[in-house]
Amino acid sequence: MSGKIQKAWLAYIEAQTQAWNVYYEATTEARRIHDETVAQAEKIYDEVVAQVEKEEGISLYRDKTKGDVID
Repeated sequence: MSGKIQKAWLAYIEAQTQAWNVYYEATTEARRIHDETVAQAEKIYDEVVAQVEKEEGISLYRDKTKGDVID
């Protein structure tokens, strides 16, 4: 490759690498935020169900895989 073509190619590869790094960092951060949010929602759900069980004097079966509350 001529010097100019080689420089352009290397600049292109560097730009692609930087773009993928930014994409990876952004998706990793989004996944972390999502996981934290889901964990918080599950905690709140468990607290609300526990409060209902206490107030109503009942025991609820919780199938977290389906999101069902069955008494």
